[in-house]
Amino acid sequence: EDLIEFGFETEFVGRLPVKAVFERLVEEDLLNILQNPNNPIILNKRLDFATYGIEIMFSGEALKLLAKKAFEENTGARGLVSVIEQVLIPFETKLPSSNIRHFPVTPQVIQDPETTLSRWLSGTDDDQRMKDFEIIHNENVTGIKRYLTDNRKNITAQYGLPLSAYRIDKI
Repeated sequence: EDLIEFGFETEFVGRLPVKAVFERLVEEDLLNILQNPNNPIILNKRLDFATYGIEIMFSGEALKLLAKKAFEENTGARGLVSVIEQVLIPFETKLPSSNIRHFPVTPQVIQDPETTLSRWLSGTDDDQRMKDFEIIHNENVTGIKRYLTDNRKNITAQYGLPLSAYRIDKI
């Protein structure tokens, strides 16, 4: 009745299920959303930074902290976007005008973005930043391989391309 009162067609409303259950997302649900390789939140951040020639990668521990912060906001999956924006905005405004081209999102970045950014811009942490980036890169490669292996049958059915171990390695 409310939907019809606000202008939805009765034919549309009639197709909706009679009962709908909404469950609160827990931290693990939010983390699973962030860890999905097709996650538009992370993909958009990668594209945003790539516009300036900066490669950004998120560590598993950083994703856990972001999921925890979003859970504490109690806004569901929408909270993920706002939490990531809050943490990364200082980097988005300063890194494009710097020489930094590799951005490892570590727990340190999440917990103390201003101090981390200050150290990076001063050049005092370049070696550690690059080491962190390499570690996260390897972690991401392993995660993508695991995702492809776990979803091999579905991906093969969807795209008609059998995923051998060799192809997964090349991807």
